Amino acid sequence: MMADAHPMSRRSLEVALERSFVEGVMWPIEPAALAALIDLGLSEGQIAAYFSVEPAAVRALRRNYGIDA
Repeated sequence: MMADAHPMSRRSLEVALERSFVEGVMWPIEPAALAALIDLGLSEGQIAAYFSVEPAAVRALRRNYGIDA
């Protein structure tokens, strides 16, 4: 990461996710995208809510991608 980079605030993340829906983001998401959301501190429940899927679907995708809990 660059020294002058700032982490995305939770509100900025919410706005970016809302914008993504307008642009047509679909489930399932790519491994890097799921890992990034988890790294930003979103819970499986929050991720599930954004994508209108059950938390079990997020857990299953994490297992498929080998992303640790």
